[in-house]
Amino acid sequence: MGVSGFTWAADEDLDGNVGMLDCLAAAEWTAKYIHKFGGHGKRITAIGQSAGAGIIYYLTVLNGGRGKPLPFQQAFISSPAAPQRRNVTARQRKMFDMVLEAANCTSLACLRAAPETTMLHVNDLLINQTPSESGGGTIGPVMGFGPAPDGKLIPDMPSVLIKQGRVHKDLSRLVVGSMALEGKETSHDVGMPGYFPTMVRQQMPAASNATVQALLDLYYRPGMEKQLAWDFTTDAVFACNAYNLANGLPDKTMRYIMSTPPAVHGQDLLCKCAPGKHYFYVDEEQTPVNDPELVLAFQTKLLALVRGEDMAWPAYGADKRMYNVTERFEATTMPAELRARCDLLNRSVLDQANGA
Repeated sequence: MGVSGFTWAADEDLDGNVGMLDCLAAAEWTAKYIHKFGGHGKRITAIGQSAGAGIIYYLTVLNGGRGKPLPFQQAFISSPAAPQRRNVTARQRKMFDMVLEAANCTSLACLRAAPETTMLHVNDLLINQTPSESGGGTIGPVMGFGPAPDGKLIPDMPSVLIKQGRVHKDLSRLVVGSMALEGKETSHDVGMPGYFPTMVRQQMPAASNATVQALLDLYYRPGMEKQLAWDFTTDAVFACNAYNLANGLPDKTMRYIMSTPPAVHGQDLLCKCAPGKHYFYVDEEQTPVNDPELVLAFQTKLLALVRGEDMAWPAYGADKRMYNVTERFEATTMPAELRARCDLLNRSVLDQANGA
């Protein structure tokens, strides 16, 4: 929702994360009126991919897990795009000032009085015509326009709140997944490993040389320069969110990683350009895929989730069980290498000296 949804500053009379609240309002409307379409207001499943999944991820920690229950009881969260941001006050202010300048305004009052055409121009200018500096997951200058801790609705970074148990435990079931190479087509993979410090500091602006080196030592394999960018972006923007949420609600979460080549971001959606699995597969004429049988198996599990039926899918649990989805659903546990990567990223983000 760009500029209109995620422009705010802590020292202005302006709410943060309004775009996220729009999604919450849509879910509340659905819960209130779904009975008119044959549904049940207490059996709502929220489904999102990429930015939409990132918003659902944020909603799981709305108000630190306190207050009234969420208007959905289950969620399917696919590739949650939500870069880990924590101390965002200065960066949000900088983006707010850029919005003011683009609108030829000097105050919030002026911005509120601006016509819709002006705001559409501002959105186009900052989203489409300004180089993105976020490092992935959001689009726009500085850290991009997207959900972030605001000290109110989102009192802290989701991973912190989840670890503290400040998550909506009224959620009954979650399916949380990611693609094995989310970053392959969503990262700056040119000039590696020389560009890597810039990539890290897009996520953690004050990251020390020691932090950058520790991440480089873990992620870099000589001769696989592009893979360095792909793996780091996969984890920092998408996969570690799934990892953190599964760890926070292990007995309610079903975890998966899709590894079917090329295993890139968005491959799991309805897209004829991607030879993978599609949640909205119809037939080989309308939505051709490589393996219809596997697609239908995944759809069967998704429908079982929505209907409240047994999914034949083990919970993540203390053993970190998951499915590696290749040509079939392979039961396994979260690979130690991927766990180590997310654990280091989490520690780096939590280190206040790194400025996340």
